[in-house]
Order: sequence, then C-alpha cells, then structure tokens
Amino acid sequence: MELYYPAGGFKPISRILNRLYIGCLASARDLIADNPNNIRFVLNCTPNKIVLPAPFRVMTMHFEDGSELGAEAVLFCTRWIYDLIELGNVMVCCHAGISRSPAITAAYLVRCGFNWDDAVEFITKRRPQVQIHPLISLSIRKALGVAPIKESLIGGDKKDETKTN
Repeated sequence: MELYYPAGGFKPISRILNRLYIGCLASARDLIADNPNNIRFVLNCTPNKIVLPAPFRVMTMHFEDGSELGAEAVLFCTRWIYDLIELGNVMVCCHAGISRSPAITAAYLVRCGFNWDDAVEFITKRRPQVQIHPLISLSIRKALGVAPIKESLIGGDKKDETKTN
C-alpha cells in the first residue's frame, strides 16, 4: 500500500511544542542512533513494542489504527504527557504519525485549554500529513467531554462545540 501525504510532505518527527513531538514508529526506534531533539520519553500508540535503553522511558498503549480509544486510556495518555513533559522532551508516536499520535497530542492540548478543532489545526500546521480517523476523533472527544452540537463527526462536521463536563 502506498501512502500519499498532503503538501509539505512526510516528516518523521515534528515539533509541536517546545518539549512535545510527534513521530512515526521508525523514528522512535531510531532515537538510539539519532536523537537531535533530545527526546527522553516516548508514548507509543501502537501494539508494537519499542525497546530503548536508559535514559529513555517508553510507555506503550495498545491502540489499533481506526478503532475507538477507551476514555480511561486517553486520559491516562494526557496525564502521562503532562507529568513527564516538565522532566524532558516527549514524543508521541504511532505507525506513521498521521492519526493516533496526533489525536492523543490534540487530546493533551485540549486538556491544556485548546478546543478540539484548534488543537488539530495547530498540530496540522506543524505536521501536514495529519489525518485523524473519524472514529478516533469521536472517541477522544467523548473521553474529554467535548462533543459537537450535531450528533456526528463523520464527514468532517466541525460545528460549534460544547463542553459536557
């Protein structure tokens, strides 16, 4: 299967915030040999194992591509990033860095005060290949208590949001 990316091309690692990065699985595995961003913590959003030696710390979440993410797991991920970002640079990764890792990063930004659409737009400006799967988007929005006014997000519905917390 050949993947095509929007203008701007594929970026193996993208800086989202001063200490927050999004990458692909291969770029996470390559941190041993090349780590110009001084990343210490890796949140792996795939079922695939990543083994990195100390001083790296890896947390693997067994998220399947295109599947709904559980609310507890989403909240755990946002807390994990929050707790570790003050200690060093954090990279969130999935297979291609297109859907799951940008979605979890957007969830973190929502917990920091962004609304969902602004968080996704903020990330996409820094990582043009982002294409969050609608089911992943919907499950994260549910987990965060951020729901659209309309019933469905399928088809790119980006209507006004309300916080349900």
